[in-house]
Amino acid sequence: GPLRRASAARMSRIEKLDLALSRVMRSETPSKSKVEAAAAAAVKLSHEHAEDVVDRLVDFFAENGRGGQLSALYIVGAVLDAERKRLKTRFLADLFEGRLRLLLEKFRGGDAKEKLQVSKVLGRWAKSRTFPEDRVREWARA
Repeated sequence: GPLRRASAARMSRIEKLDLALSRVMRSETPSKSKVEAAAAAAVKLSHEHAEDVVDRLVDFFAENGRGGQLSALYIVGAVLDAERKRLKTRFLADLFEGRLRLLLEKFRGGDAKEKLQVSKVLGRWAKSRTFPEDRVREWARA
């Protein structure tokens, strides 16, 4: 029936997101195109299943250890950019906001290069007003 079709369509979108995430993880330093492909898959899925997208990307942080965390942060950044520019909404940003501090704390023991990359992402979020500036400053100190 229609429910099964909807469920199959949803599964395929989640599978597409998982496939795109696994492609990002295959390379030592992910290409911008792979990050953007993962972000596009996440945004498509988010139209109906925003919480699932946030949960999946938060899990992705946890699954991939130090190497994957920076890639995960790039993907979250690309998702939030796409949401802001194309959808003109803050729904995903609001869902991520409460969870980002814990994710960003994972970078605390990182090397200088990693910290520089994190600060660049935070800088973009402050400049684009993806999150309130005081919140971004608080994360930067974490």
